[in-house]
Amino acid sequence: MNITRYVVAGVVSVALHMGLMLTHKEQQVFAMPSGSTSQSVSLNFVAPKAPSVDKPAEQDA
Repeated sequence: MNITRYVVAGVVSVALHMGLMLTHKEQQVFAMPSGSTSQSVSLNFVAPKAPSVDKPAEQDA
């Protein structure tokens, strides 16, 4: 195995990916309700409902 070839290929790959990621301008999105100055958050946890299992109607044969 040629370790140096793999190391060089890995470094080049990481450098190319970093270059592409740094040049790509990404818009940052911030969501905040207007007029709200509250610093608290309310979470409501509910248990999922069990799916109802419908039994097929029995047929007389």
